[in-house]
Amino acid sequence: MLQLLGRWLECVPNFSEGRDRAKIESIASAARALGAYVLNIHSDPDHNRSVVTLAAPADQIVEAVMSMIRRAVELLDIRHHVGVHPRIGVVDVVPFVPLGAATQEDSVKAAIEVASRVGNELEVPVYLYEWAARHPEYRALPDVRRLYSQAILAGNFLEPDFGPFMPHPTAGACVVGARGPLIAFNCVLGTPDVSVARRIAFRIRESSGGMLGVRALGLWLESLGLAQVSMNIVDPVKAPLHVVFERVKQLAAQEGTYVVSSELVGLMPSSVALGAASYALGLPSLSFSQLVEMSILSRRSEVNLEEFLDSLASSAPTPGGGAASALVGAIAAALSSMVANLTIGKKKYMQFEEDMRKVVASCGELRSSLLQLMHDDEEAYNALMNAFRLPKDTEEQVAARNAEIQKALIGACEVPLTIAQKCMEVLELSEYVAGNGNANAVSDAGVSALMAEAAARGALLNVYINCNLMKDSTQADGYRRRAEEIESTARSKASEVMAIVRSRINGG
Repeated sequence: MLQLLGRWLECVPNFSEGRDRAKIESIASAARALGAYVLNIHSDPDHNRSVVTLAAPADQIVEAVMSMIRRAVELLDIRHHVGVHPRIGVVDVVPFVPLGAATQEDSVKAAIEVASRVGNELEVPVYLYEWAARHPEYRALPDVRRLYSQAILAGNFLEPDFGPFMPHPTAGACVVGARGPLIAFNCVLGTPDVSVARRIAFRIRESSGGMLGVRALGLWLESLGLAQVSMNIVDPVKAPLHVVFERVKQLAAQEGTYVVSSELVGLMPSSVALGAASYALGLPSLSFSQLVEMSILSRRSEVNLEEFLDSLASSAPTPGGGAASALVGAIAAALSSMVANLTIGKKKYMQFEEDMRKVVASCGELRSSLLQLMHDDEEAYNALMNAFRLPKDTEEQVAARNAEIQKALIGACEVPLTIAQKCMEVLELSEYVAGNGNANAVSDAGVSALMAEAAARGALLNVYINCNLMKDSTQADGYRRRAEEIESTARSKASEVMAIVRSRINGG
């Protein structure tokens, strides 16, 4: 598949926020607005961390990443952050990875430019690591975190590569670098004893004599009441994913427990997935050419609307109503943008020109966000279905399965709520262009409003149905109240916009 790319870079910034979806989405939208592809967002409330995977041409990605970092520094405050994952700032680590025809030098160049600008423009101290490291002791990310923490505890400050010689008051510090592919992979154990996870982590990580290319920690997951082995596989060739997984299972069995489930954080190279499938199925000759979807994608680089509609019309459970609502919301945003663009440059509407340009920019962000939410909705539903498929043969398995279901239900409510909220933003913009935009396009503003209302209310149906499965009645009632408030507001706002539209159509 790499032949489909030119000189592209992947960037996987880690943000110290995994609970407030609105903030996470705002940060991701900052990259989408500048044309980057946000491929995945993985948020974990126990880690209180979000890992965003984005990609763009090498000559475009820096601005997108800088926009995300600025947004994160504005929204997040490290002083109030609580989570089990190590971090040194609100933008904890920003690695660049070469894709396609891009080189190691391309990724290092991007890392240094971002590091310099974060340090100088945002006044956040930055440390360069891996391929971009200027100091041998900063090469490995865990070493940077360790040295930074030791210096802070000693009342000193670790010398940064860029930026001030003190932490930013709310953003802390940041690590930026360039590296090869990394797989973030976690295994949840069937025990609440975090010391078991720590012993397994000690035995499996390279630094303590374990597997080459593996870094590991033992963590406690409050939401599940279970321990987790959290791993970074920094060399998937030396440490194939399936080999790492089997080793964790083996060590867990020696500790008298088992692996309840595993978790991929972000994305992984397709070759790794193929290797794992080849091992599991006993098919050493398995190749991409034998995978129908990959065969198709090798001939086509885009998925079109017709294909989405075909998928929607099929018997497959995804995409469903949530994804469809997000698409309709994106179309509504595009219509409001069209009205604004038809207004810009017209002498009759010069007083509204500046605001119309802002409308166009906002609509662009909303379109990107809603298109991403189409995929997020599918992922949230699949996560819920995967939780229902977990084993339930023992009391421990039942407890773990129930915990995973309840965790997945939160995502299955949060995503459609976010879709509805974005659609409400579209409604607000449709009201403005309906009242002040080009009168010849006022009917299009009306269509935008009606579609945004329908999309918002459609997404909220998923909230209502998933609330019914929640065991925490207080939590379920909270989601219902939020949904009902949005639905009521959507109804009234759409009516107001339509009154404006009809008045202007009738010469008012």
